Amino acid sequence: MSKCSRCRKDIGFFSSKHEVEGKLFCHTCFLFYKKELEKKNNKIITEYIEKYLSNRSFEFWFHISELSTLDFANLFDEHSIVRIREYFDDWKNADKYINSDMDAEDIDTVSLRVELGTIMMDFLDDLERIYELLSQKGVESNYKALMSFFYKLAKNKVYKRYDRIIDPAYKTISETVGTKLNKKDVIKQFMKMPLGIEYNIFSIGRLLQKFNIDYNENELKGLIATIDKEKELEEFEKDMELPPRVELGDFHNLTGHEFEEYIKKLLKYDGYSVIKTPGSGDQGADLIATKDSEKTVIQTKKYSEKVTNKAIQEVVASKSYYKANKAMVITNSSFTKSAMELALANNVELWDGQKLKEKIQRLEINRDNKSVKKLINADESEETKKVNVTCPACQKEFECEVTLSPELGTKTEINTTCPNCGLPIKGTITRQE
Repeated sequence: MSKCSRCRKDIGFFSSKHEVEGKLFCHTCFLFYKKELEKKNNKIITEYIEKYLSNRSFEFWFHISELSTLDFANLFDEHSIVRIREYFDDWKNADKYINSDMDAEDIDTVSLRVELGTIMMDFLDDLERIYELLSQKGVESNYKALMSFFYKLAKNKVYKRYDRIIDPAYKTISETVGTKLNKKDVIKQFMKMPLGIEYNIFSIGRLLQKFNIDYNENELKGLIATIDKEKELEEFEKDMELPPRVELGDFHNLTGHEFEEYIKKLLKYDGYSVIKTPGSGDQGADLIATKDSEKTVIQTKKYSEKVTNKAIQEVVASKSYYKANKAMVITNSSFTKSAMELALANNVELWDGQKLKEKIQRLEINRDNKSVKKLINADESEETKKVNVTCPACQKEFECEVTLSPELGTKTEINTTCPNCGLPIKGTITRQE
């Protein structure tokens, strides 16, 4: 008669017995062994995925978290990612469907797909390596199970980052609305706070969880859209009697991506309809601007050095690809001599830093001499000083160095952190004089 390697009890002839790695277990001890092994494996998997996620950006965590709300689970086979890879490979290369007849919304949709497809294809490569690494370590798992770990751990990281901002906001809203918890009022109060985050299903859903308010995603999407529209109309009503104002800041201190957004806003202010091309596969153009039925492809270059003729070659190619009427390169710096010669030969318009400043000045003059916020150098039209500001979350005052602008009255642009509650504050707030 055999004995169980764990409990040392005799295993009857007709009793269930299990042999694992040369050891014999009775059925009860085998179930215990499986449970302990699963616990051990889950710990190892968690450690590997946590290590992987710790070196990734917040945006990446958010993308992985968002996948859990979409219907991708059925595309993951237990031991193969062929189908999900084919799916996102099509997204990654979706820019091939862009053509000159598409409107801005369609191109933006394709651009988002290309961006997410690129991120996911890189991630799937890493997921396959993690799967193989775990197998090499003797840890049993499958792709569906691994993705469950990724969804959960990435979402926890997103929530942890959001909590730093949401907790103080939750406290303030609690004091404002009291026990009368109207879902829409709670969300509206939250979305009015200049917190410097995106108000989406994750951030607002997290706030509602803290209030123990039930919701479903479709309902939440509808409420966010409704409140956004109400806020837009409220701001429009307030601004109706105010002179037009450019809110672009000093372009010299922007990153490459911010400079691109800067130029997009500037062109829109000048009456252009502007769309961004996909982040990858942009065919040499960052922006496509249209005015009076004339299409212009634009490449933006935020450089510390002179822009070379490579930028000219790329934008010339994009002009043909997008069937544009004009091509342009805009930079904060200047151009090399060969770049200017090539641009002249190919009829490419060049804006260097000086021309960009002049363009902004002309826009100000063309606004019927109304007061418009200076964009070139903050110190030319604005004053920097220390003032007392009130945190929108904890309502406590603190001293902060801000840039004052006459056009904003008692309001001021601020990007700081409250020293009392730790809330990151970004946006326009009313200052206490």
